[in-house]
Amino acid sequence: MRVSSFFHSSSYLTSVSTHIKNKLTRLFKCIIGPLIGSILKICLYREAYLTGRISRWVILPIVKTIGNLWFRLQGLPSQFTTFNQERLKRTEKTLLKFGKKETLSVKQKKSITFVHFKARPQDTLTSKSASSNPTCILYLNGFGLPYQTAKKFIYKHTQAGFDFAVFEWGNKVSMKDFIEDAEAAFQTLLTKGYKPNQIKILGYCGTTYVAAYLKLKHHAEGVDTILINPHTSIRDVIAKSNRLGLLGLDSISTRKHNLNNEETLRKLPKHSQASTCLIIDPNNSITPSDTVKRLQKALNISGYTTIPITQKFNKQFENTNIWNKYVQFLRR
Repeated sequence: MRVSSFFHSSSYLTSVSTHIKNKLTRLFKCIIGPLIGSILKICLYREAYLTGRISRWVILPIVKTIGNLWFRLQGLPSQFTTFNQERLKRTEKTLLKFGKKETLSVKQKKSITFVHFKARPQDTLTSKSASSNPTCILYLNGFGLPYQTAKKFIYKHTQAGFDFAVFEWGNKVSMKDFIEDAEAAFQTLLTKGYKPNQIKILGYCGTTYVAAYLKLKHHAEGVDTILINPHTSIRDVIAKSNRLGLLGLDSISTRKHNLNNEETLRKLPKHSQASTCLIIDPNNSITPSDTVKRLQKALNISGYTTIPITQKFNKQFENTNIWNKYVQFLRR
């Protein structure tokens, strides 16, 4: 009887513990989760660099701590990390062996770091193709991320025979400023001798909004764009993942820059050469289930190629089949 009672009590305690854990997890998802989502989508989008004292010593530590706890509860690795400055310097030293770093002046007395890499093809055929008609990828890196974090991505492109350009966003943080930064990088490539139809603008997730605006501006010149896991709009993302974030939407979405890829891409006219490549996960958990169909419909007139993926950004390019389809679009 005692043994039976012991196991019964143990089972009961386990059941209670599991019940409490489930309740706390649900509470976290319903209350704290949306709050973190709001901070991520609103505050950090607006203050990507967190250079102020309050941001650096108060906001960032809180976001990192609670945010990483949130990801851990979902069984995901920590997403908020502090970059090791010494490691970034070592990485930069390696990258600049075949790249050139410069400072670009942008409007309103601001500047950005711009780095240009030349192709390092591994075979003669690729080298000949690259030299006769060079293609340069203008990479819109994640907001607030050092360009060194794109090291593997840069290597992969230059070894395949493509030139590559990347820049870091300026300290003035707004969609208007983001677009000005990207435009300055685009114009710099033109001064280096590239024709518009030799430049491929690549954005992913949040930076696809900037890529779409640049596409609209330069589409008539023959510019191609690659959008990796683009959203229909920031409103749709927030409404699905954390409706609380809608309260702060006006702080980043304005009438001129409404962060609506679907609307921006729908304005593109038909062009004999320029197109858009959607590299997208149809089951992306933060976008509406009909995202792919809606974006394809928006691009129906101007033309598009769709490459379905299932993995996180950069991981999918380890899949030879996906990489080859992507390269085929770049070389078309």
